[in-house]
Amino acid sequence: MPQYANWTDHSWYLRFRGYLFTQPAISNKTIENYLSTLLGFPAWTLKEDQYWHAMQMARGLFVLLKPNMRLSWRLLPKGGLHRAVPGRGSRIWPPVKNQVIAPNLTDFVGDYDFFTNIGGLLDDHIRPGNSLDNVQIVHLHSNATSDVGIPMSYLVPPSGITIVSDIDDVLRVSTIYHISQGFRNLLTRPFYPWMNMPQIFGNWSKSLPNAHFHYLTTAPDQMAQSYMDFIYDKYPHGSFDLRAVNFKKFRSSWSVRSGLLELVLQSYPKRKFVLIGDNSNHDIMKNYPLLALKYPDQIKCVFVRNVSATDSSFRWPYTTKYFKPLNREQYMIFRYPVSLAHLIMLELGRTEHDVRMI
Repeated sequence: MPQYANWTDHSWYLRFRGYLFTQPAISNKTIENYLSTLLGFPAWTLKEDQYWHAMQMARGLFVLLKPNMRLSWRLLPKGGLHRAVPGRGSRIWPPVKNQVIAPNLTDFVGDYDFFTNIGGLLDDHIRPGNSLDNVQIVHLHSNATSDVGIPMSYLVPPSGITIVSDIDDVLRVSTIYHISQGFRNLLTRPFYPWMNMPQIFGNWSKSLPNAHFHYLTTAPDQMAQSYMDFIYDKYPHGSFDLRAVNFKKFRSSWSVRSGLLELVLQSYPKRKFVLIGDNSNHDIMKNYPLLALKYPDQIKCVFVRNVSATDSSFRWPYTTKYFKPLNREQYMIFRYPVSLAHLIMLELGRTEHDVRMI
C-alpha cells in the first residue's frame, strides 16, 4: 500500500508495508451465501450498486495468507519507464538495478513492515531530501503482483506540514460507532464523503502544494483497496496506514492508531503535524492530546469532529479531559466541515510552518 520515505543520513529511507496473499477461485454463489450469513438477510435483495460493492468486500475476506516468503520490488520514477512490447503496446519495465529485496521473510500471517535505504536507486529521477520542499513520488513494482495496480510511495522532505487524517466518519460516512450498522454499511454501502470534506482537503492541497497527506484508519488490511480507491478518487493523494493483519505488533487493538502515528512522528522530527479525527474513537480522544503533549514541537493542531452534533443517534460517552492540559489554540472540536474552511495555514519561510485559526 502507498507508503512514505524520510531523508536520513544523506539518503532516502523508504517504508515497505503490507501483506502477501493469494485469492482462491470461489464462485459468486458461495460468496453470496457467505455474505447473506454476515448480513442476516439474502444478499440478492440489495440494490444493484450495494450488491456488487458487498460482493467485492466479502470476496476480499477470502484470502490465503502467504507466510515465509521473500519479496522484492523494482522502483520506478513518477510516470514510469515505458518500452514497446509487440502486441501489447507500452508497458512498464523497471530496470533490474532499481531493485529492493526485503531483509526478512513475511511473518506467520504474510505481513511485512520495514524501512530500507534506497540511496543510489533512481538518482537520475529523484532529488535529495535536503534540497527541496516538495513531496516526490516513486512507484513500486512487486515480484508478487501483476503489472497493474502499481502502488505509489511518497518521498517526504524533513521540513513542512503533514496532515494526518482518520477516514471513517471524518472523510467518509460510515457510522462505525454503531457496530452492527457500521459493519453493514462497510459491507453494503459504496463509500461516499462526509459532507464537503473533499472540498476542504482540496483547498488545503491547493494552498499548501508541498503538504504531505497521510491517511490512517484501523480498518484491516483486507479492506485496503476499497479505502485507497475512495481516497484517491475524492481526496489529495497520500500515504496510508491500516491495521496490520498481525496487529500483535502493537500493544493492543486500542493502541494501533497511536502506534502507527508515533512511527510517522518519529520519522519526521522537524515536520509540523495537523491531526484530524472524531470523538467516537476513545483512542483519539485520549491518545491524540497525549501525543500533542509528548511532541509539542511537531503537533500544532488537533481537529476533532463532534459526531453527536450532526448525528443525534450517537450517544456514546466521551470525555475531553485529556485535552485540558493543552493550550486552547492547539485543538478545536468542530461540528461541520465549514469550520475547517475558516482555517488559515501560513507558510513561514522555507523550513518552518505554522497553523493558526481565525
